[in-house]
Amino acid sequence: MPEQRSWWSSRWRRLLVVGAALVVVGLVTVVAVSSLGSRGSSRGSGSGTRTRTVRTTSSHELAAQPDLGLREQFTCGDCPLAEGGSKLARDLVTARRVNMTISDLPSGSRQLGPPPSSASGDKPFGVIDRGAALRFASCMALSARQEADVMRNADQVLNVGSPAFGLPVVGAGAISGPNTSPGQEVIVSSWVDMTTNSSAAGADWQAYSSQRYAKCAPKLWSGLLSSFLTGQGVAAGNVGSRGSSRERRSVAVKVYPVVVPDGGHALVIGVQAIASRPKLRMSLFEGIMIAGRVEASVILGPIWGSTTLGFSPLRLMQKVLVVMAARAVS
Repeated sequence: MPEQRSWWSSRWRRLLVVGAALVVVGLVTVVAVSSLGSRGSSRGSGSGTRTRTVRTTSSHELAAQPDLGLREQFTCGDCPLAEGGSKLARDLVTARRVNMTISDLPSGSRQLGPPPSSASGDKPFGVIDRGAALRFASCMALSARQEADVMRNADQVLNVGSPAFGLPVVGAGAISGPNTSPGQEVIVSSWVDMTTNSSAAGADWQAYSSQRYAKCAPKLWSGLLSSFLTGQGVAAGNVGSRGSSRERRSVAVKVYPVVVPDGGHALVIGVQAIASRPKLRMSLFEGIMIAGRVEASVILGPIWGSTTLGFSPLRLMQKVLVVMAARAVS
């Protein structure tokens, strides 16, 4: 959310999705498969800078909650336990209906593996990089409720990921890093999260649509991307900082609105990271869609250098978000 996901609460996760979610994007890259957000929120390198304590289920817990194992399957990494019972069953139908499929993508795309078997790979921003998440929350002047979503996806009750798909490109792709050869693929995948209620999802959207967002998002992305770029040979440290006179690094974030039907909300976040030692340019796109209690994120990339793709990532993301929004309200 390997298993990719956004960024913000899967969606601050999934920006963020991407999200993401970028730690997950990196994992996808390495193996060539694969809220507010999501997503990274990111929905987002498999750097190993964070470890997760695996929770074991006792026989007493299983006896008291027969569906506990199933609930854990749809709980993101270090997030509150997913809902259970009939609510889980109903929301699973919605989440799976909304999630991206290969029919939403251009001809020639292919599925690179099965969907995630567990949502544990989809981690909140506060778990991926606590310091960066706190700096972002402070810059955004988030409420306590919104900050809890950024730090631990507090408003989510369900997380479902799509398979990772490969998009055919004209130039070099994005499976294993900046030294890929021509003819490879750009990775795209999605996550769908259900929130406790529509007002919780609305609070996430208020933050995404804030005028502060474009200014504050680099504070988050710089931390999330730093370990990923370090894994690609870039000197360690905050990607958004400047090192010696020989080494410069920066992260730029742009937000593109998307019009979706029936009162939903959507946007695409474009992230570009640049490093001079070694010379490296990477682009990543995360789409966020919110409709009722549904929060979905789509992560596309990374794309290295000035690759000739043969398609517009922004237009593709916009199209996919419109289709997913229509399914969310159907």
